[in-house]
Amino acid sequence: MALLFVSNIFYFYWFYDKKISKQLLMLKQKESKFFQYFSHLLDGFKELKMNRQKSDDLFEQFETLSQETEKLKINVGLEEINSLMFSRMSFYLLLAILIFIIPLSFTTEADEIYKVSTTILFLIGPINMIAFSFPILSKSHVALEHLEQLETELDKTIIDEMYVQQPIVSDFKAIQLDKATFSYQDQQGKPLFSIGPLNLEIKKGEMVFIVGGNGSGKSTFLKMLTGLYYPSAGSVDLNHEPIDRSEYASYRELFSIIFTDFHLFDKLYGLSNIEDKQVKALLRLMQLEKKTQYRENEFTHLDLSTGQKKRLAFIAALLENKPIYILDELAADQEPQFRQYFYEVMLPDLKQQGKTIIAVTHDDHYFHVADRVLKMEYGQLVDYS
Repeated sequence: MALLFVSNIFYFYWFYDKKISKQLLMLKQKESKFFQYFSHLLDGFKELKMNRQKSDDLFEQFETLSQETEKLKINVGLEEINSLMFSRMSFYLLLAILIFIIPLSFTTEADEIYKVSTTILFLIGPINMIAFSFPILSKSHVALEHLEQLETELDKTIIDEMYVQQPIVSDFKAIQLDKATFSYQDQQGKPLFSIGPLNLEIKKGEMVFIVGGNGSGKSTFLKMLTGLYYPSAGSVDLNHEPIDRSEYASYRELFSIIFTDFHLFDKLYGLSNIEDKQVKALLRLMQLEKKTQYRENEFTHLDLSTGQKKRLAFIAALLENKPIYILDELAADQEPQFRQYFYEVMLPDLKQQGKTIIAVTHDDHYFHVADRVLKMEYGQLVDYS
């Protein structure tokens, strides 16, 4: 009887372990997605700050996944505790039956009951060790399945209406910098590097190229222009009206940005009503149709070269359809044929659509495409000649 009872306990554990293993597998998948979203939040901070709709969409999905993960993790923990409690209660129940119930129901010598009870008491320790090992074995089993799945994926060869978003500031005509400066400061508040004062006007539909050496202040200028940095002095004006800090979130919605340290998102967050054929057409245009595919609002493959990642980021920027494009060395790391197509076809097409383009570049062979070329020198903008 005792042997049958113990066998039933092990059968229960085997059955319960399968149930917990399924939940652990779901939990691992959700945790993996959770950390992927978290990585987007950290690495894509600039892009999210510039696009409220993208930010809201990502945060909404992140919050939903976080709540689902928390609930599932609690349920798995409770299931593991219940299984451990059941094992202990089962053995103590078996002892109670042997000591109190069986002598009343059957003619059994006390010596036999003593021997069986002692055996069960000695078994409790090893059985509990086995019981405690079940959660660990379940997690190990799930982890092993993930490793096998990863190995399988590594062995595989991957075969591989435009959304119009109305900007919050819909009457953009020009952006002005009025004696705008920005300073990086140390912990004591002493300036380390400054740009400005800058006086500049960029009109709607204008194409402006920015050149300058490393450390000249180009990236700092772009971040102040786009509202990622607040000017230390002076102002950034929209249509000759200074932008208040409370208006910066709306102001940033004017821009699609691709900085040199851009973050590439796996999904088109913040965009809806995107047709597959639109994205596929852009993938062909960027010569990426054999490198990645677009399925269920997600790109299937992001392990691309630097130049290919920039082109994929440019696709997302085109789909956002913002009034102003900030392109920091986008043509760098591109093949000569694509670079020529980018400067002589893509950028003029955007300009013809009324888009404003501000591009950092050193490709002097294509300076004739721009309306103006400005040079950043020691934190100052001057006409390039």
